[in-house]
Amino acid sequence: MKKIRLFAFIILSLMFGMLAYAEDILQTSFSKELTASCSVVSFFQRNELPPADAAIIALGFDGRNATSGPSLERFAQKLSESLGRKVITFKGFVKHGYLSKDENWWKISPEESTKNVEVAVRNAVDKFPQKKILAFNLDGFDPAKLIDKNGEPLFSFTNFEVRLVCGDSKLFRATAWYLHETELTQEEVRQYFGRYFTIQTTGRRQLRVALYPYVPQSAEMYWKLETEFEDLHPDIDLRYVELGVEYYSGQLLEAVRTSRADVFEVDTIFLRDLVDEKLIQELPADVLSPKDTFLQFACDSSMIDGKIYGVPHWLCGDLIFFRKDDPDHEKFEKLTSLNGLELIIGNSPSKGQGLLANMKGRSTIGGKYLDAMLDIYQTPDKTLKHVFCPTPDVLAINSLKRLSALRTGDDNSDKCNAKHFAHRKSRALLGYSEHMYYVVDEFINGISSDEAAVGSFSFVFNDTKQINEPVGAWDIDVVSAPMADNGSKPLARVDALTIRSGVDSAKRRDALELISFFNSEKFTAKLLIPEFGNAPRYLLPARNSLYTNPDLLRAAPLYSKFHEIMKHSITLSASKLCEKIRTISKYFR
Repeated sequence: MKKIRLFAFIILSLMFGMLAYAEDILQTSFSKELTASCSVVSFFQRNELPPADAAIIALGFDGRNATSGPSLERFAQKLSESLGRKVITFKGFVKHGYLSKDENWWKISPEESTKNVEVAVRNAVDKFPQKKILAFNLDGFDPAKLIDKNGEPLFSFTNFEVRLVCGDSKLFRATAWYLHETELTQEEVRQYFGRYFTIQTTGRRQLRVALYPYVPQSAEMYWKLETEFEDLHPDIDLRYVELGVEYYSGQLLEAVRTSRADVFEVDTIFLRDLVDEKLIQELPADVLSPKDTFLQFACDSSMIDGKIYGVPHWLCGDLIFFRKDDPDHEKFEKLTSLNGLELIIGNSPSKGQGLLANMKGRSTIGGKYLDAMLDIYQTPDKTLKHVFCPTPDVLAINSLKRLSALRTGDDNSDKCNAKHFAHRKSRALLGYSEHMYYVVDEFINGISSDEAAVGSFSFVFNDTKQINEPVGAWDIDVVSAPMADNGSKPLARVDALTIRSGVDSAKRRDALELISFFNSEKFTAKLLIPEFGNAPRYLLPARNSLYTNPDLLRAAPLYSKFHEIMKHSITLSASKLCEKIRTISKYFR
């Protein structure tokens, strides 16, 4: 009897010790504690540690997608630290990947995910043919369920055990870079994971931030910001609030009104509305110091009645991109009027010879309408006076129709248009600077070896620095997009970092620290100069100095041209301006 009691005591002690060990691991900081628990919970559901002779691997996508790159490496590092064992990463790679929107959640398509997982699994099995493999699949798909076109299993798992990380469809979203505030509540996670879930927030001050959503590789950007900022400020817990695809149709304003975040990145077209409603607070004068740190028009757009309410961060404006080897390259370079563009391209151009332009959507049409109005009336005051007339401006509507007549092909999204431009399916592309990211990304990942594409880009090994450096070729040129015949007046949009009204003094200090770090020259350069295998984001910074950064210019030569265009730009802001221009699309057919 004593032996039985002793045996039971030992077993219970081991079980409690294992649970305590598991909880310690779950409390390890990995992005957010919520994400950390999702990442390791399935391993401990059986209360067991990996066998000593097992190879521990982490599966993920390659480079560009939500559960890859820094996320996969970070996860492997944390898992390795927790287990005291080496964790090896395997990345599946798909040359032609794409994202599809599903209920405001961006995810990789099942077909591409399956191919990614298949490649990663095959690599892992080939690497460890004699060992038992314990795999953590960050992509949310079970390789054991993969079948070929005949319905037969792709793999026979004699030595391969897969542990899904939040593998069912309802929890898959929890494996991404951060949890959407409205996607999965803490109570839901407790319900799904029970005793294996803990939340550790002791001693850390929470700071919520809602960033501008329409930027390339936004997930990777958020991850880099969170990790590097929290490394500098370990007492701050940075949390993201997703604004989603309805940013311009009321989602931003509603988020600020309901205090969903503490720091908001806002298109300054809304700045007057936010100030009028007393939703954001005035910032200290030194946020724009020293003089000439930022482009002047960007500073002006962040002020209302002489008071500073935002720190300018990103810029954008309508641009015309064209090939350096176009026979009319010199005419494109001198382009200042819509009539001039018509003379180069001609009305009703044949397939592949026209303009690629997105001419759909209330915000898209409204923005181009506003740009056309500025080209027609030349000054901000006259432009705004005509914008708020009861009926749409006939001249501006006619300009948009003329612009539309120059298009070739279907009315595709900006991303699709950029990819088509890389394949030379048009002579010119109307878009924002960041659309060059998709052109170059297509050159890297979607161009055949014998294709005469544009957007040329490569990584060249630097013997002195012992690193691969990104090098972009100047095979594309750019001018400001003319929207009328009176001479192009570049209209710029500015995204500024703001602080909501009502935060206490401690949170205000934290918010100012975040804004300063996020908008610093060093960190912004990191975001703009691509890591190995990626294309430059081609976002336009508000900081003057970055346009002469030699590393950035080597990777993305167009920045020198962008600077020349943007420093002459004009911004427009007025109460209810966004609401007004979004009504224009119904008059444009």
